[in-house]
Amino acid sequence: MSLWEQLAFLLLATPVPGIALKTVAAPVYRCHQFSILIKLGGRCFFIFLRPPIFVRKAGLSLRVLIDADGCPVVDHAIRIAQRFGIPVLLLCDTAHAFSRPGVRTVTVSKGADSVDFALVNLLRPGDAVVTQDYGLAAMCLARGAFPIHQDGKRYTAENIDALLLARHTAKQIRRAGGRLKGPSKRTEEQDRAFEKAFTQLLETQQKKETNTDEDLV
Repeated sequence: MSLWEQLAFLLLATPVPGIALKTVAAPVYRCHQFSILIKLGGRCFFIFLRPPIFVRKAGLSLRVLIDADGCPVVDHAIRIAQRFGIPVLLLCDTAHAFSRPGVRTVTVSKGADSVDFALVNLLRPGDAVVTQDYGLAAMCLARGAFPIHQDGKRYTAENIDALLLARHTAKQIRRAGGRLKGPSKRTEEQDRAFEKAFTQLLETQQKKETNTDEDLV
């Protein structure tokens, strides 16, 4: 397992072979492709890292992977991807049944983060990923993929820090017995925002792939 994957697993507080338990259990306040901030023994430590450079191998085409559990834009994403002729993989656990024409469905055993780990294992650099999970999005970024939220927000190295910190803060509030306002009812505007952003993402990546293939000729 690479250093990037080990750091990504820290986001989900999952023990990783080769990492001391005290490090895994340490509160992760910030983590992205470039640095990670961990608190140990009352002191904060920054570990600075060089961002990875990913190169797609010739012959590997762009794909769309969807974290389908609880995702409200599954059909929207499939329709747009098929319009571009891009293959789609749906990932879900046994608690959710998905079957869509022309789409490969990967079903994994029900369990905490089981779908997340399965998706990451299938990732290739340059893939597009639809997910609302910030931790999974961080792992996708670390693997050279392009994750996008169901509301159309693109996850990037510039904003993932703040999103993870917000998730960590919200989790601490809930653990302390506090309550947070739940998400509002989904609107058509959110669906349209996703469709627009997702279309732009696929257009951009497909153009890059076409230019790369031309350079190889």
